[in-house]
Amino acid sequence: KKIDSPQILFLTTAGHRECNLIEVKKNFFLLKVEMGVPRLSSKDIPFDDGSSHEKIIDYPLSINQKIYPITVLSLGNPHCAIFVDRFPARIEWHQIGREIESHPFFPNRTNIEFIRALSREEIEVLFWERGVGETLSSGSGASAAAVASILKNLTDKKVKVRTTMGQLTVEWEKKKVYQSGPAEVVLKGNFFSN
Repeated sequence: KKIDSPQILFLTTAGHRECNLIEVKKNFFLLKVEMGVPRLSSKDIPFDDGSSHEKIIDYPLSINQKIYPITVLSLGNPHCAIFVDRFPARIEWHQIGREIESHPFFPNRTNIEFIRALSREEIEVLFWERGVGETLSSGSGASAAAVASILKNLTDKKVKVRTTMGQLTVEWEKKKVYQSGPAEVVLKGNFFSN
């Protein structure tokens, strides 16, 4: 059933984030979560190639004598988006992910999203998470992929994001990014607050 969106406020390392409960069906919940305001300037990401950039869209990053046009942003953590017509073989995108993750232009290392734009409303993403490697899904990664797609004018401001683990919807409303998707009960407990 649809409900009057009770709101929870979370304190994260990236600041306060609101979470709204949109719908409930037995043990299935549809949530809309604020992902924050994308930071696009090189100093805010951080991205350091020796120059200052307001936005980093299609920057020609050289890896092993090959140029990758990257779009870079932060949603509390750095993200590097690479757009492809088809996904490279797993061994290849793992190698690219490792190389870019620790590239000297990213002083805090970076997460990498390999993105296929399927239409103005939908993208498909593979994730390479810094310090982890291949990840089946990522909240900030899905949001960063959508923002990068919007920045490149490949999609509208509301985007379905297909991941290995399922689908999310990302919207860039005014300044903030919001993500909607399913959640299931996996643990029950008590929460105490003062």
